[in-house]
Amino acid sequence: MTLQDIKKFKEKVSALLGQRRLREANAEMAKAARDSQAWAVADRLEKTEQNYAYMLRYMADGAADPERASVYDGIVSDLYASFDDLTLQFEKVDNPSLYFSTLRLRAMRGAQMEIAPLIDRYAQASAEGSIFKILSSGSQADDKQKRQQAERLLSDLFVAVWATPALSNADYDALNAVISGQAVSAGAKTNIVWAVTMGLMAKYDRKRLLLLFAAYLSDNDLRVTSAALIGLLLGLWMYRNRPMPQKVAAALASAKEHDGWHSDLKIAFIEMIRARDTERINRKIRDEVIPDMMNLKPEIMSKFKADRLESQDLASMQENPEWQELLDKNGISDKLKELTEIQMEGGDVMMSTFAHLKQFPFFNDIGNWFLPYDASHTSIEEEAASLGVVSDMIEKAKFFCDGDKYSFVLALKMVPEQQRQMMTSQFMAQRDGIYEAMRENAAMTTPEARRKEVNLQMQNLYRFYKLFRRKSEFFDPFDSGINLIAVPALESEFVDLDLLQVVAEFYFKLKYWEDALGVFRRMEGIVPGDAQRYQKMGYCCEKLGKADDAVDYYLRAELLDPDSRWTRRRLAACYRQLGDKEKAIEYYGMLSEQDPTDLQSALLLGYVCIEHGDLQRAIKQFYKVEFLDEKSTKAWRPLAWTLFLTGDFDGSSRYYAKILQDAPTAVDYLNMGHVALASGDTRSAINHYGLYLQNVSGADADTLPKAIAADADSLKKAGVDTSTLPLVIDAVAYSLGK
Repeated sequence: MTLQDIKKFKEKVSALLGQRRLREANAEMAKAARDSQAWAVADRLEKTEQNYAYMLRYMADGAADPERASVYDGIVSDLYASFDDLTLQFEKVDNPSLYFSTLRLRAMRGAQMEIAPLIDRYAQASAEGSIFKILSSGSQADDKQKRQQAERLLSDLFVAVWATPALSNADYDALNAVISGQAVSAGAKTNIVWAVTMGLMAKYDRKRLLLLFAAYLSDNDLRVTSAALIGLLLGLWMYRNRPMPQKVAAALASAKEHDGWHSDLKIAFIEMIRARDTERINRKIRDEVIPDMMNLKPEIMSKFKADRLESQDLASMQENPEWQELLDKNGISDKLKELTEIQMEGGDVMMSTFAHLKQFPFFNDIGNWFLPYDASHTSIEEEAASLGVVSDMIEKAKFFCDGDKYSFVLALKMVPEQQRQMMTSQFMAQRDGIYEAMRENAAMTTPEARRKEVNLQMQNLYRFYKLFRRKSEFFDPFDSGINLIAVPALESEFVDLDLLQVVAEFYFKLKYWEDALGVFRRMEGIVPGDAQRYQKMGYCCEKLGKADDAVDYYLRAELLDPDSRWTRRRLAACYRQLGDKEKAIEYYGMLSEQDPTDLQSALLLGYVCIEHGDLQRAIKQFYKVEFLDEKSTKAWRPLAWTLFLTGDFDGSSRYYAKILQDAPTAVDYLNMGHVALASGDTRSAINHYGLYLQNVSGADADTLPKAIAADADSLKKAGVDTSTLPLVIDAVAYSLGK
């Protein structure tokens, strides 16, 4: 099979298994197994087919079979196991991806890469390195060599765990012992847990799921249990279509009895949703904040020059009120405030800052993306030591993740001394705030501390999938969004209205309309909704382009809260979108009666009246808007056009004259031309059509004919002889010298 054939095979069989079309899935795999001479898999598939046929025969005969569901799940599991084995055989030979390349290399290295011996060698080397550093009178080079050896072994261990398709019983026992024991540091345990998770994301393995449950339930460091929590939930979500093995179900049952499980589930789910919002935050910084700051740069530098400040004296910006005036004037302050609020809530505002700092060779090693920050790591120890107290602040800081900490220190190697001093001095300038944040972190309650740790671990994972040099070779769970509500094994967790409310509101706040609507509907299946929930469900539908469904939910909201102007406004907008002009007029009319001073409703009612053909009522609404707010120009354009449509050319001309003296657009000149033409003033019409062309960007020979043709019916109703329009168009061209 070619790689493309393998991809098609995997997609087809995976879809068939997901839809429980077992007979077809078995047939597809059996044929592939025979064609590739995978006889062991072919024999297993034949037995599975026989068992399935027997089960179906008993069912057709009407025989009572209390074990049918269990047998069926077993058959599905067997088919998935055959699918895993078959695809592994196909891919492990020629697939050039990093996973399979590593798998082949690991096989070549043989016993060197066996998990249990690697764990023993790493535990011994890390202990020797620590003791040597504390007690040895040997050279610094020997000390560093010891620690480098331990680091290489941990890297090899990560690779061995990740690139082992199915853990053996011995592998499981060794990993479980090291994660639950005290032989290695919490940082190393965290790294190993992530290796288990990454292996699970590559290939299904129930032993990996069991390991993650065990690590989560262990009395361990917060980093270890947080990483395990993320890993096990990712695994349950990724393989949600597979029947759950009995041992995994038992492990999940034990987890559910854990005191913090319900809180942890909510925390992790929210952080998974929040991670999806990172790209939006990144775009905001990249497309809004940074361009605005760059546009502001000349004005800032002119201020520096005027004040005779050194250009590197950036700290003075914080002391000079003129800088704040500049930021306020350009709207940057509001954007920075929004980003600060996002960060305070746990949003990842650091992604864009550190994204370009993931090109160091350090990040070529997949295990380093999940390595807890350690200032004594040999790749950064010299730079970290040179930072003095700043190094300690970086290590303890909880406002950026491990990978970003490594990026920051590695980047200092590339920075000239003067700029490095400036960066560290700015860091020191913020030390009071950083230390205060550290004190707050130390005083966190257990749920708050867990949320923060899960947030940071999630950022490490997100950066790997988005920034790793070979990221395209990995399935990215963040692309489609991780929805734990879709996991059958967790279904019983999502009957808690408080949890569902938090999840739904979070989806809604981040504008994931489809997901929010799904959770709101789930809530509705538990308890009838209130007006506010139906409003939000309607708004989700509206944003998804489902105006019919939106109307249904808004009408329910109206029944529960008949006086809500917001609901009536949305109903009017939806009816207008659906083309039900009478209903739209009814609701805009209700809004105007409810509040006669509501200019927006009066204006929109006028627009809908135009669409409905009730021009006189439209004119009354536009006059009303003008009367209520004499300074407003909002009613001028619709009023001018409506007067034209009713044949009041003098009235229309007066309003267009006012518009052309205010802030005219190209279309205003076009419409004034129409009014002049209908009034019999051909010279004025030609002049205004010419001004229209002069104000249209990229106008060509077809621009005016197309614009006039679009309004031909209105011109004809206004009494214009449409046969003369080509003459007028040519006259405009002559007047412009074209």
